Amino acid sequence: ISVTGVQTCALPIFAHLAVGATAACAIASDGTVWCWGEPGDGTREPMTDVTRPERVAMPAGAPETFVQIDANAWRFCAVATDGSIWCWGYTWFPSPKDPARQQPIPARIPSPAEGPGTYLQVAVGPYHACALATDGEVWCWGNDTLGQLGDGALPMRHWSRTPEPVDASALPVGVRFTAVATGGFVTCATASDGTAWCWGQPDWGQLGGARGDAECFGWRCQTRPARTLVLEPRTVTAVSVGVTHACALAADGTILCWGTDTDGQLGDGPSR
Repeated sequence: ISVTGVQTCALPIFAHLAVGATAACAIASDGTVWCWGEPGDGTREPMTDVTRPERVAMPAGAPETFVQIDANAWRFCAVATDGSIWCWGYTWFPSPKDPARQQPIPARIPSPAEGPGTYLQVAVGPYHACALATDGEVWCWGNDTLGQLGDGALPMRHWSRTPEPVDASALPVGVRFTAVATGGFVTCATASDGTAWCWGQPDWGQLGGARGDAECFGWRCQTRPARTLVLEPRTVTAVSVGVTHACALAADGTILCWGTDTDGQLGDGPSR
């Protein structure tokens, strides 16, 4: 195994990092965004490898400083200091690998008129993304084939280009979401009372208990947040989502995983 440090000569100190399939981006301590790697994911122009970090050129009028960044495969999104969300890489509409869909210059994710306008965190999945708003609500956009946008919309649609509000009506009064995670066709979020909630595809148990509340294009799906019962009575502080499994960090320092275990990803001994 070879470990190589990123060449940082004449570069700022980095504070946040996100790694995609063939590229990586980081937020520096001054809030600027830098990327490097193989730009076939649409993150850079011209189409040549970037072997050292280069500052991302923002469009005219866009903010220059950011506070949080996330990536998945060929897509990067970051939250600016003004609470807006900017994304670049391959777009999802209609295909994430269509060369015509490359978006090398960051573009602002439109906020619906009734939306919060400002966000604290963004989570990027393979085909959808979600963001935590400053008021504790979660908004999602992208693919919704298996209900992973969580807004309970029926009949189902394949895509939403603008953020949709997650239906949080099942949360107890006064409880708000505190963080969100995306992966595969699943979204999970932690709440202020220490619980975790998941929605989307339930086929491999990755929702932690919910078996679906609707049919989505012939498949069972969970279109609204459902409490992740496998974690109780523990208090949860963080959650991370894969394709067919998920894991959570409990307040007592233990890690709990659920979903498929074909490759030992649950970490509890021999795979099954």
